[in-house]
Amino acid sequence: MDTKIKQKRVCRKKRLKPTELARPEQLVEGSREERNDTDKTMLTMFNILRKNRSVKLEILVLNRNSFAQTVENLFALSFLVKDGRAEIKVDKAGRHLVCEPL
Repeated sequence: MDTKIKQKRVCRKKRLKPTELARPEQLVEGSREERNDTDKTMLTMFNILRKNRSVKLEILVLNRNSFAQTVENLFALSFLVKDGRAEIKVDKAGRHLVCEPL
């Protein structure tokens, strides 16, 4: 066996100027009239919280027929908590409750 060191091939790609590629489309915030699914889910959850004051977390989030819907509910709830429109508390029995902030 004859072992020789092979030279690496250098393949240089033609580089484009960054200004040509770095121009994403600008979206206008004021023209957003339609609501996406997350906004609708957030609004539904917020209305439930206003009506009931406190709800068990599993009742609000869990959908036993659809894992995807459960994930979407949890995602929407995270936005409500982040915005300060909902709180998650643990009662003395160890149950997680979602309620409106005081």
